[in-house]
Amino acid sequence: MSKATRSLLILALALGALSAGCSTPDPEGRFDQFESNTEDRRAESDAGPVEGQRVDFSGDYLVAVATSLNPLKPLLIQATVTVDTEANTIDFLFQPLKTDTLPPAGVEPREDARTAAGDSITVEDVVFEEDGTFVVDLGEVQVSGEANPLTGSDITTTLTLTGTVLSATSFCGDATGRVTVPIDAMLDGSTFGAIATEDVKTAEIVGVCPEQENNDMPDAGEPEPEPEPEPEPEGPTGRCLADIFAGEFDLQFITDTQRAQMAPPTSLTMTLTASDDEAVCYTGELTSNTDGSTIGTIDYVLEIEGKMVVHVSEFNIPPGANPLLPDGGKASIDLVSESWQPNGFCGTGTMSFKLFEPFPLTSAGDFSILRKGDAELVQEGPGCAGLTRAEPCGFEALAGEWDLRFATVSGGSNLLISIEANTLSCLSGTLNSKLEEGVKLADLIFAVDAEAPDQVQINFRNFVIPPGANPILPNGGTADIVMESEQIGEGTFCGAITVNLFTPFVTASAGTFNAGTIGGNEPETEECP
Repeated sequence: MSKATRSLLILALALGALSAGCSTPDPEGRFDQFESNTEDRRAESDAGPVEGQRVDFSGDYLVAVATSLNPLKPLLIQATVTVDTEANTIDFLFQPLKTDTLPPAGVEPREDARTAAGDSITVEDVVFEEDGTFVVDLGEVQVSGEANPLTGSDITTTLTLTGTVLSATSFCGDATGRVTVPIDAMLDGSTFGAIATEDVKTAEIVGVCPEQENNDMPDAGEPEPEPEPEPEPEGPTGRCLADIFAGEFDLQFITDTQRAQMAPPTSLTMTLTASDDEAVCYTGELTSNTDGSTIGTIDYVLEIEGKMVVHVSEFNIPPGANPLLPDGGKASIDLVSESWQPNGFCGTGTMSFKLFEPFPLTSAGDFSILRKGDAELVQEGPGCAGLTRAEPCGFEALAGEWDLRFATVSGGSNLLISIEANTLSCLSGTLNSKLEEGVKLADLIFAVDAEAPDQVQINFRNFVIPPGANPILPNGGTADIVMESEQIGEGTFCGAITVNLFTPFVTASAGTFNAGTIGGNEPETEECP
């Protein structure tokens, strides 16, 4: 065996010792013991690694599956391998084993560690390729909680092992699949390792493949090519709504992982401060409602592709706050709101929670954000269903289809409006082309009380002005539209309009509008009657 391969195997055994929780690992001594214990087996297989070859590796093994959920706490399995050298197939008998320590803390030793936990799993007639590789599809399996080193809960998972035989006494590879119970998480990025043993209780844990020697290294003296520089990550491209959202908000969120653990939602205080940098618009922080400590940094709040996005680059999870993370962790969070207004945001299934310490995990979730002191909205939990109005906003009668005429000093248009009642934003809907059926030109984002009593301000975002529709915009443009009603009657409303152009240049143009129900009170002019 070469010195390089020996060193890499020693490193893999050292990693296994760490994952087993040993206080004083001695990988050099353990490797020597491993070589001594397996000398006969290795002699039978012409000694040394045999990766890339088909070899009879029948025997009993301790398999360690180092999941991407926490590679330092591997799932331990006893495997009995039987190779049919004539048919070139493999039979596997997998028996999950009880953890070495009691989860979730993983500190107190388990008296009956590495004894059978739950039912065994048999997979037969696995194709054994000529290059020494194989794929074991275990399908959906149930694993007893006594074998779960993370939470101690029963596991339901699909699992596929893609392996390579390293020698007559070892194999390793990648593990893929999906856990659905007790959490919902992908297992991509997981690995496994297996070493032959006569006693799984004393066998070493190796949950990764040792790297093999690279026979394609350049000749001595030949310089290695310089690596290509990685491109700088591009920042977000969005629109800034300055001064609308500054202040303090109550944030409640729950991820799918929290739901699977039957954990309560997380409640925090979110503080936003307007920034002079339009590339971020707002910065801020998330603070604990328990002790007021800062546990998250808000990098930007931008409207991106018509959705309001709050990005938290670093969110610190305190120790003990989650049974999966007894020592805490770090994550990034994106809160993407399809429905929003100055005093509230919400999203159902549009929260992205990405854990990056101590292990990678991605989970979707729901959230609601309510401005502190707001009396119009009531927060009853995460998600858009958890953010409701204390009483109707008063403009639900405007729901329906409308023929809109408006004129400003720079031009006008004849369009269609579709309005719906919306719990969070009072009204929502679209501004549509009258010439091309089904073509949306803008979204009605929110409606609020105007300055005059019983009047409404309706805000459209990202109004698309077609090329040639306006003499000063031969190539078209994009604008926001603010409509403030002066009169609201039976089947009609009218008032002042402002078109705030932002591409290809910034300008504002004021005028008047008149809207009536289609087929009933269609307006003939842009002025109020």
